[in-house]
Amino acid sequence: MSAIFLMRHSRAVAADFQTTDEARWLSEPGREMARAAGQALLANDTAIDCIVTSPLARAVQTAEIMAHCLGYRGPIRCLASLQSEMPAQRAVEDLQSLACHAVLAVSHEPIASAMGALLRGKGPDEFRAAFNTAEIRGFRGDSQIFRHLG
Repeated sequence: MSAIFLMRHSRAVAADFQTTDEARWLSEPGREMARAAGQALLANDTAIDCIVTSPLARAVQTAEIMAHCLGYRGPIRCLASLQSEMPAQRAVEDLQSLACHAVLAVSHEPIASAMGALLRGKGPDEFRAAFNTAEIRGFRGDSQIFRHLG
C-alpha cells in the first residue's frame, strides 16, 4: 500500500440517556464538515481505492459521505480494529494488509492519533496532536503527506 489516510469521524449528535455511544449519528453540521473534508481530499487529486471504517454509526455515515464526495464506487468495509478501544498496532496492521494503493480509514480518537504515531515510526503514545472531528491526515511511509483540519 502506498498511502493511508486516517480520518476522525465527523461531528455527531450529543450522547444522552436514550442514545448509546455506538448509535450516535452525524449531526447536520457534521454532515457539512464531512462534505468539506471530502472536497478537500478530492482537490488533492488523491485516488482512494479502499474505504474502511469503524462499525460505529457516526463513522459509517462519515465514510459514506466521503465515498459520495470522492466518487468512490467500491465497497465500504467495516473493521472492528478501528474502534477506539482496540490496540492501534492491530489497526495499522489491518490497514497495511489491505491490497490497496490508497486507503481512507474512518476512525475515532484516541486510536487515530495512536495510529498516526505508529505510521510516523513512533510509539502509539508519541503523537501528541489529537485529530479534530472530520480531520484527515495522509501518510506514505513514515511521512505525513496530507492534512485537512476538519
